[in-house]
Amino acid sequence: MRKEIDEKKLIAFFTIVFFVSMVVSVGDGNAVDESLSVFVPILDKLDLSPAEQDEDKVINVSADGALSDFLLPLEDSADEGGKIQESYSLSQGAKILIYHTHTTEAYRQADEDLYQEQTPWRTTDNEHNVVRVGEELKKHLEALGYTVIHDTTNHEPPSLSTSYSRSEETMNAYLKKYPEIEMFIDLHRDASGDDNTEDFVKVDGKECARLMFVVGKGTRKSDEGKPKPDWKKNIKLARALTKQLDTYSERLTRNVRLKTGRYNQNVSNKCLLVEVGHNMNTLQQAINATEYLAKAIAGIVPMADT
Repeated sequence: MRKEIDEKKLIAFFTIVFFVSMVVSVGDGNAVDESLSVFVPILDKLDLSPAEQDEDKVINVSADGALSDFLLPLEDSADEGGKIQESYSLSQGAKILIYHTHTTEAYRQADEDLYQEQTPWRTTDNEHNVVRVGEELKKHLEALGYTVIHDTTNHEPPSLSTSYSRSEETMNAYLKKYPEIEMFIDLHRDASGDDNTEDFVKVDGKECARLMFVVGKGTRKSDEGKPKPDWKKNIKLARALTKQLDTYSERLTRNVRLKTGRYNQNVSNKCLLVEVGHNMNTLQQAINATEYLAKAIAGIVPMADT
């Protein structure tokens, strides 16, 4: 996933970073606290979300991140009473839709996974990008008895900044044709540093990319007036799956990220945005992780008898 940020916002952000770093350098803790209290509201108002009109200004950050993530604490929300909701069953024969808002995201090239890049870390060859990972997840879910649709539409052209609007159209088109669809899985890969090649976990002797769920609240300025996600249900589902995945290996997941964006999670209260590894993982590590993601879904979201 990527963010597009205009130059004025970048200048404002780095001006703030410079000012705060100068205050920190004098060693005055009170001054640091006062400075942050002044600039945090400013950062909140900058709306560091994708700028649809600036299609050529692209900055690569972490999957769901904005530049403010590096200054501010992660936004999060505790479950009410600290309890995980457990009633997530799907009706018998219900369909799951797997799709990719950022369809060409690819992994670190290895001898067994060489591909032609169109842009860095991206390829339109669906045997070597997240589409292949989605296909493997589909196979595992089908083996567990689910009916699964895997959409391979490339939602990125003509601009990454508007890809979510196109993937939402895809979701709604499938829902119109198959109203029994209950769960939507937007499968991505995260971004990481260029030397983070050891960030994987072994499960049953297999190297697996780590998994992370992203949940959107739909409170970003650019989402004003649009349908809001039922994010409290979505985050409870994401946390329940994370907890289940951690029973296979405690390092198989990273913490659920709650963000201000919408990520089309208004379509259902069983919407999942999952980052299957990052660009320094191999494709095989990402593929290996899908077995456990499918297993966790089956454990948390079983098919109900009718």
